[in-house]
Amino acid sequence: MKIFGHIDPDQFLLSEEAKLCEVLFLGECCGVGLSKRGGEKDPDVCFTILVEDDGHWFITRSGQTSMYWWSDLRRQMDLAEAWLKTNAESHPWGWKFR
Repeated sequence: MKIFGHIDPDQFLLSEEAKLCEVLFLGECCGVGLSKRGGEKDPDVCFTILVEDDGHWFITRSGQTSMYWWSDLRRQMDLAEAWLKTNAESHPWGWKFR
């Protein structure tokens, strides 16, 4: 797993679901995880939005978080897209891991 962000890897915890991501972009409170849609046989890239609380990163069950973090989420999405442009393969329906 590759982790990008301004966080100290020894100072945070990942939920079991977040650990399934191949690549993580973690901001102040919002993050984006990239994972394979169908495991090794299906390299299409899917994304997951993560949130942080007291150093613990997880997928929000409600699908909601405060709009205060909107710019943080947008920044992580932009970083994920830039990473895809140099590390993944574009195709008509999205991206594939190389």
